[in-house]
Amino acid sequence: MREITDKVWCLRTISGIEVWLNESEKENCLKMFDSNKETLLIDGRYIKISSIDGIYTAEDIDTLRHTKKGDWLCKYGQWHSRKEAEWDCMCGRQH
Repeated sequence: MREITDKVWCLRTISGIEVWLNESEKENCLKMFDSNKETLLIDGRYIKISSIDGIYTAEDIDTLRHTKKGDWLCKYGQWHSRKEAEWDCMCGRQH
């Protein structure tokens, strides 16, 4: 079951670890980046700043996951499996 959360930012490491952050946690991380520290303490985890790939929106992570699986986005904004051919897309057709 999905829970409602305010953690809409994802700190992603080079190795692919994802740590989800709310707005204030994201702002704190950005301040720590500027403080010349070598590590961040987030949710009880120490993360080397040099191992951070970036802080992304949930939409960015969704796109990353789909493209990594080989999915494609049709002109109607729907994701499709790489096994589904473009001409099989039913998104724009009336039923």
